[in-house]
Amino acid sequence: MNHADHVRLIAGGIPHPGGVWADMGSGNGAFTLALRDIVGPGSRIYAVDSNQGVLRGLIDQVERIFPDTNLIVQAADMTGSLDLPPLDGIIAANSLHFVEPRKQTSVLREWRSLLKPEGRVIIVEYDAEEGNRWVPHPISARALKRMASNAGYEPPKQIGSRSSQVMNSIYAALLLPVQRSLVK
Repeated sequence: MNHADHVRLIAGGIPHPGGVWADMGSGNGAFTLALRDIVGPGSRIYAVDSNQGVLRGLIDQVERIFPDTNLIVQAADMTGSLDLPPLDGIIAANSLHFVEPRKQTSVLREWRSLLKPEGRVIIVEYDAEEGNRWVPHPISARALKRMASNAGYEPPKQIGSRSSQVMNSIYAALLLPVQRSLVK
C-alpha cells in the first residue's frame, strides 16, 4: 500500500479538516501522514507508540513532508493510561491486532473516554479470524461489531477496504460512541 491507499482507507471517517487527533500505535507513521494529509496544517496530531526509535523517525518524516504539522509524539503503551487532551478522533491502523484478544474491548472502551462527545475512532484491520506471526490477533469486521457494542460504540460503519497480500483483505471502520441521554 502507498500513501494514497492509506488516505483513501480513512478519509471517509474524517468529517472536516482540523481538530485534535491521536494515532494509536503509530509505528513508522504511514497513517499519521495520511491523517495529516486529510486534517491539514491547522490540526494537532498525537502519535502514540511504545517504540521511541520509530517516533524519532516519524518526526523526521513529518518535518520533511509536512513541515507545518503540529505533531506531538508520546512514547507510551497505547493500551495504558495516556496523557492526552480531549480528542476529536483516534486512528488505530494495524495496531489493535498486537493487543491480546481479551484486552481489545477494554482498550476500545478506554479510548472512548479520551474522545470529545462528537469524537470518533477509525480502526484499520485485517478482516481475518486467524492470525499469523505478523498479525497475531486480527479483528475481523464481524468481531469488531461485537467488540464495538461491548465497548459502548454504535455499530461500526465500514469506510474503506482493499485486498491484502498479508491476509484476505484490510478494512477501515468508523466507530462512534453511543450517545447517552442526560434526560431520565
